Parts: sequence; C-alpha cells; structure tokens
Amino acid sequence: MAGAKRKKGSPSKPVRKPGKPWEPSAQHVDWYNKWSIDLKTYREIAAEVDTNHVAVFRAVKLVHEYMKLQCIDVQMEYRTRHTHTLEFIASKSLSKFKLTDDPKYSTETRAALAEIRKIWGADAPAKSEIELTHSEEIPGLPQMGGSGSRANALKEAAGALLAAAKHQAELEGSALSNG
Repeated sequence: MAGAKRKKGSPSKPVRKPGKPWEPSAQHVDWYNKWSIDLKTYREIAAEVDTNHVAVFRAVKLVHEYMKLQCIDVQMEYRTRHTHTLEFIASKSLSKFKLTDDPKYSTETRAALAEIRKIWGADAPAKSEIELTHSEEIPGLPQMGGSGSRANALKEAAGALLAAAKHQAELEGSALSNG
C-alpha cells in the first residue's frame, strides 16, 4: 500500500462504523503479544514488520485498552451473576424466617446480604478513612517516627549514601595521587 494515493475527500485513517464496536485486527493483537509477552520494544516490533514504531505504539495502546474493557466486562458479569444468586438465597431464607421465626434463617439472610455488600464494595472504607502506615522495616533504611514521610526517609538515606560515596572517592583519589 506504500505509494498508493488516496482519493480526494476520502479519510486518511480508517473510519470506525457507527454502532459496531471496535475489535483489534489479528496483526495488532500479534504486535500486542510481542510487546506484552515477548517484552519487545515498539521499535523492535516495527523493524520486524517493516513499519513505523509510532504505528505499533498506537495499535498496542488500542489493543491494551480493548483488553482492559474485556476484563472489566467479564468481572461485572461475574459480580452480577453472583449477586443474583445471593439475592435468591436471601429471599428464600427470609421467607423461611417469616414462616418459622427460626434465627438460623435470619443469620443466613444477613450473611447473604453481607456478601452482596462485600462484592460491590459497599462496606469498604471511604478514601478519606484509609490510614497509611509504614510498619515494615527495611534494613539500612532509617525509619521515620510518628507521621514522617517514607519519601523523606528515602531521600535522607540516598543523600547519606551519596555523601559516603563521594567521601570514599575522595579518599581513593588522594591515595592514588600520593602513591
């Protein structure tokens, strides 16, 4: 297709048909697999197929977004199906509880409803309620007491290592000039 001229007024890029979801071509999926599985760079893939690395980048990006959406769709389908099953269990156990007044069915209903809340993250703490702590200790890394920042501790450690390396280089440099 190199050297082929497009007709005047025709689009320079392929147009997606309205109403039809985009699906990656076999070639683009192959490029994506080379990038994600074989860990090749865009330039390496482009050299193999004799194309521009920017075209490979764009295709890989589109396929990656497509794959993400497919995973989200599958996860939502699973959550929905599981929720319907738990709603059925909760409904049946609530009916039995009303008929028999047996606390066993009340517990079963609550457990099913709790599982539904868990599936959809309704009981998850709000982002403002999450407290970040750094309790793990890394050997050689100064620990910050209280509400100190882990980033500041890392900066201090890096600065100390850099200063020690400079000092060592100065010692070695003076030993070479004296020797």
